[in-house]
Amino acid sequence: SYIDDIAGEMMDHLDEQVLRENTVVMFTTDRGVHLGENATIKQSNYEVSARVPLLINIPGVTAP
Repeated sequence: SYIDDIAGEMMDHLDEQVLRENTVVMFTTDRGVHLGENATIKQSNYEVSARVPLLINIPGVTAP
């Protein structure tokens, strides 16, 4: 996916600049993916609204 490509590029750049060991990386969004399910746009309690991406990399704590 696009986010996988961008995250990989950023991590590669941090490696090249020798910054990855000192950098916490977090990706998230403000809401889930709505594509018109349940005739809603946003701000609902449906699962598509509640599930949001969250990726975290903490050097020395999480696996790369």
